Amino acid sequence: MSRKKRSKIYLLAAVLLLLLCCVGCKDDVEVKLTTGLNEGELFRIEKKACTEAEARLFLMNQKNQ
Repeated sequence: MSRKKRSKIYLLAAVLLLLLCCVGCKDDVEVKLTTGLNEGELFRIEKKACTEAEARLFLMNQKNQ
């Protein structure tokens, strides 16, 4: 497996873990897994989407703290 592909898998796993932590206890948020995302989007919650660049920024901020 290439390094670039492995890093994308780790990034996706981290974002999914973050997603589960953030919305796991709320009753009014509906999460659906879909293939209809725009280019660069990792996930969508209701009408808000997280792009790969935003996820990388968030993870780097967490790493620096």
